Amino acid sequence: MDKILYAVAYWGVAIFLIAYIIRARKLETEIGLTIKKILFSGLFVVLIYSITFTSDHLLFFYIGESIGFIAKDYMLYLMLCYTRLFSGVHIKEKKKNLLIIILFSIDAIILLINPFTNIAFSSRQVVVDSLTYYVIEPHLLYYYHIWAAYAVGILILLILLEKIVTTPREYRKKYAMVMLGFLFVMILNFIYIRTGLFMDISIIGLAVAVCLLFYFAVDYQPNIIISKMHKIIIDGTENPMLFFDYETNLVTVNRSARDVFDLPEDYHNNLLNFMEEFDLIGDVALEDNCKFI
Repeated sequence: MDKILYAVAYWGVAIFLIAYIIRARKLETEIGLTIKKILFSGLFVVLIYSITFTSDHLLFFYIGESIGFIAKDYMLYLMLCYTRLFSGVHIKEKKKNLLIIILFSIDAIILLINPFTNIAFSSRQVVVDSLTYYVIEPHLLYYYHIWAAYAVGILILLILLEKIVTTPREYRKKYAMVMLGFLFVMILNFIYIRTGLFMDISIIGLAVAVCLLFYFAVDYQPNIIISKMHKIIIDGTENPMLFFDYETNLVTVNRSARDVFDLPEDYHNNLLNFMEEFDLIGDVALEDNCKFI
């Protein structure tokens, strides 16, 4: 089988990421901008690996793998930033943030030197379907890269686990699903490392993780139940009323509020963005006696 046919899997992930980049182009919140950075860095990783994978030049393999690892580190750091924003769990100490940056900076230096020194990894050849591929032959400093990456990955999982344990039941699903997405990628990466596969299958898992983190940060709305009687009372009230949930997401709006703010039926937002959109921040008394609950 031709190398190009194997590379189709990478290209499929690239197309998937491009589709999400197009969807994310209008995201301007802090978490939205972080998602866009993750998507672009993920696309860069996939393209680097697809080019490296199909190349027969050893030096190109070394350079491509090193750049790919550095890009993965950056993407992992962005995923940590995303997790903090998504969960609301922040690591406030600057020393901890600095430690992660130092870890990845040292890793980047090692990887940039590696193509010319092989201090982190060299290569060996494997034959698959009569085609020769280069695979990584790890050296001691390669395990520093693995240790740093998995340390940050585990930190991401712990942040999400803490959020799952402490958040109300109605909101646990979105954190659990994102956690499973990260875990899925880590498991695929572990299999790739342990088995010495000629193709990094965790890149394919990346598409699944991106889909989950995008959906649950942008599209997902928790199923907060409001009784029929409450809806009748709310809609029958002349005062415009907007109800926001535990995480400040808009749950329901009565008819008066829809008329006042000209809101469509499928309107979704959180409290801060809503107030910014209608220039309500700083107002002590809202026009038309609107009530935010």
